[in-house]
Amino acid sequence: MEGMTENLKKQQNLPLVTVAVPCYNHEKFVAQCIESIIAQTYKNIELVVVDDGSVDGSPDVLRNLSQQYNFKLILQKNQGLPRTINSILKQYTNGKYFSLCASDDYWLPDKIEKQVAFMEANRFYPMCYGKVYIVDENSNIQKLRT
Repeated sequence: MEGMTENLKKQQNLPLVTVAVPCYNHEKFVAQCIESIIAQTYKNIELVVVDDGSVDGSPDVLRNLSQQYNFKLILQKNQGLPRTINSILKQYTNGKYFSLCASDDYWLPDKIEKQVAFMEANRFYPMCYGKVYIVDENSNIQKLRT
């Protein structure tokens, strides 16, 4: 138990990362997206999800996930992706670092941990990104994009 307490203290001293998920009509994929963010090994994350006027079941899925995981959920009329991202950046971002995840994407568990470690060790870089796996609608890897 003591090791867990020390690990939690270390995580709280690490920089806050704001993760934003703009969602539009991704009812089939958004739960996997959110759960991959919640499952990150790096825990000092604030998650902001904006549903941009979806007309499918996305808002209901997001309401349930928000109750389960306690993240910031904004439901708005459709504004389009650029306005939605700008709104998140202006109104809801408190982290030292910012990461965007499309609502039909998902992350490997150590994505944020690796990126924060890189950014903290290389402060002269303004940003970083990782490799991308292209997957089909069943999460089968089709190819790696570097």
